Amino acid sequence: MPNSAGTWVWRLDGTTWTSILNLSLSTTVHADVKATGAVSHVLLFDGASSQLASIEYVAATQTYQPWATRPANVTITLDAGVETATIDMDSQGRMWLASQHKPGIGDAIRVRYSDSPYSSWLGPVTLATGINGDDISVVTAMPGGKVGVLWSNQ
Repeated sequence: MPNSAGTWVWRLDGTTWTSILNLSLSTTVHADVKATGAVSHVLLFDGASSQLASIEYVAATQTYQPWATRPANVTITLDAGVETATIDMDSQGRMWLASQHKPGIGDAIRVRYSDSPYSSWLGPVTLATGINGDDISVVTAMPGGKVGVLWSNQ
């Protein structure tokens, strides 16, 4: 959640929220999170210029720190006009990102993917075209090692 100093991971201490780790200086990002064991991957969605932060839980101090495997955020360049994006991970550890592409004509649903440590992304792969400019999508891991992408169709 953001405050005036950026976007943070927060911890509830009794009835008080405590900011414990700054993920971004931006106060306008929206987050989607995929937790895998002690590591959480946080998509910091901010339109065409979004980032992936990866953090790990430190049980001894009940806090989070940047993921030792890739401590810096990774920039993910998305298509112009994108409204939202989501992430999930398949059973092989490949991370997937779904979003909509809005070139003005022939709007499309696209996916990108990355293998650990999720520092370089491949794609986009176009799944559908001709969707409404206000449609959105979501990616989700499915049973049997599959990944599904769902989107609205107004």
